[in-house]
Amino acid sequence: MHVSRQSSSLLTLRSRSWMLWLLSPLLIVVGLVVGTLVVGKSVLDCDRATSGQCTLTHSNTFSRKTQTFPVAALEAAEVDSHRNSDGDSRYRLLLLTSQGQIPLTRHYSDSWGRVTNQASRANRFLATPTMPRLYLKEDNRWLGWVFVVFFSGGGLLMLLNTSVMTCRFDKSTNRFSLSLVGLTGTRQYQGSLGQILGMRVELLSQPQASGEKAPGENNRSENNRSDKTGDDDPSARLAIVLKNGETLSLAKIYAGKPDQQATVARQVHEFLRLPPLPAWDAAGALTAQTKIALPLVAGGAAQRQTAIAESQQALRQNPDDVEAYQRLATALSMQGKKDQAQQLLESARIRFQSRGEWDQAAYLDYVLGLLRLKGKSHWWEAC
Repeated sequence: MHVSRQSSSLLTLRSRSWMLWLLSPLLIVVGLVVGTLVVGKSVLDCDRATSGQCTLTHSNTFSRKTQTFPVAALEAAEVDSHRNSDGDSRYRLLLLTSQGQIPLTRHYSDSWGRVTNQASRANRFLATPTMPRLYLKEDNRWLGWVFVVFFSGGGLLMLLNTSVMTCRFDKSTNRFSLSLVGLTGTRQYQGSLGQILGMRVELLSQPQASGEKAPGENNRSENNRSDKTGDDDPSARLAIVLKNGETLSLAKIYAGKPDQQATVARQVHEFLRLPPLPAWDAAGALTAQTKIALPLVAGGAAQRQTAIAESQQALRQNPDDVEAYQRLATALSMQGKKDQAQQLLESARIRFQSRGEWDQAAYLDYVLGLLRLKGKSHWWEAC
């Protein structure tokens, strides 16, 4: 996501994956070319009884080539071997005739046994004058379908899921809009600039083996991440945070660089004259949710009922216990009381949001998504 246009009244962010736009058609073309032109069928039909001719036919989806020579010209058949770039041997049948060497197929196979069997059948035909006919077939069109399905199908799937995300902040109309445009259609979302609390950088770092953050613990800002380098760098995406605690993610996956996303978020805050929001890391939230959910799954209904009672008691003693909210909502959701779980988390999220405790609100909003209590995971799925 980058700033594509900025004026005194309009700020436009846009994200598009040029790599996917270029790679998708290439995969489609490779799959179709290999699947229809490169692979095909080769048939050798030698008729000693009637015509005295051997006919060798190479065919694929768009072409057919036939070569004819007398049965008497066929002298022997042998296995022709070839080593590929990896050093592995590959094989094909080679027909030895008075007119020169003729391969049965244009391509080599890794099936030594099948090619050896073809050579034996051809030599047995030559050694037995009473045999009226020799028929050999090498058909690798199935390999073409594999290329079409995996390469062309995969490229088409990528192309259908490749889209352009645009985010506009318009001061002249006091509105902001989100649009997602792709081959499958357009998704749009609109709202008032007054609804926006700010732009947040969402991170997804590698979970730490020790020293994990507790739910709601403040995340370090980008300026304090200089010690993370190389493979330890988290992936990032941007999200608009609304004053009611909801978040509108500007990407489905975490694929951006934190520094670049932080620069864009700063430009948005400066344009809207809003205070910056701290970056937020989802890895700790996912780990914590897993630790809470697993015992409730393994313990069955009795364990979930106990968790509900204990969490309710904990919240009566401390209404700011984020983990108690999470455990209670998870147990309620597993018991089928999804409406109660959703209302509980949304109320708690607004509670923390109203006090400026953004990390706790962000955490509970993320839990809402993990428990599938939002209806849809992303704004464009609800449009």
